Amino acid sequence: MGQSQEQSAPLSLRARNISINSENAIHNDEGARALGYAGGLVSGVTVYGYMVQPVVNRFGAGWLERNATRVAFFKPVYDGDPLTIHAETPLEDGGRRMIVTAAKAGGEHVARMETEMCSSAPGRDSPAVRDASPADGERPPFDWEAVVVGKPFRPLKWSPIEGENRKWCESVMDDSPIYGSDTPAPLHPSWILQQANNAISHQFRMNPWLHVSSRIVTRRVLRVGEDVTIEAVPLEKWEKRGNRYALLGVTISASGEPVLHIRHKAILQVAKPE
Repeated sequence: MGQSQEQSAPLSLRARNISINSENAIHNDEGARALGYAGGLVSGVTVYGYMVQPVVNRFGAGWLERNATRVAFFKPVYDGDPLTIHAETPLEDGGRRMIVTAAKAGGEHVARMETEMCSSAPGRDSPAVRDASPADGERPPFDWEAVVVGKPFRPLKWSPIEGENRKWCESVMDDSPIYGSDTPAPLHPSWILQQANNAISHQFRMNPWLHVSSRIVTRRVLRVGEDVTIEAVPLEKWEKRGNRYALLGVTISASGEPVLHIRHKAILQVAKPE
């Protein structure tokens, strides 16, 4: 019987809470402990930044150019936690797909990603956003009733520069030469995903909140120096065990062309412990 999958060498590291000074208080000790956590949480985007490294090592620029990816975060990760990133490539479908897990010491899984390098540009996976509110003006405090399915958030403009891209790569401990091999350089995938979080904080002054999962469709590589627009619209909202969830459809465009589509699931209001 032939080998059904190919294992990559595990990546071992200690997680860094690079979001400790962010507006989202879930990333600082005081805010997280008030909600029952042991301390400030390492962001899901940061963990994703670790998990994409074996994928890019294997597939290179082709994956940055076109991919379909799902990532979900199960358990809290704290600053200094040892993590091991395991990656395997099933061979039965041509070796274009990878399954990546992040686990703490002892084997407790904290996140899982499944991704496929696509041979052609994937189809749209999020609705186009139109008739959004003006982008200027003060952000209101978060209001659950103001999250209206089908009502777009304010668009966010972004002009990524080279030094910031390098700094982001360093923050997620990614020294791959691919992010400096071309001019202009490709943006790190986790920095791009961070923009879906930024779309939320651009709309409201947020209380502590949690990124739960993302489904990402990349249609071409996004590069330093591009004029980028991030548009988001609530697709669903619901409550479960006191937590208030939303699924956002996020479109990231450059020069008016949709480049990424993200279905971004978050707990926008985290239940306090009883």
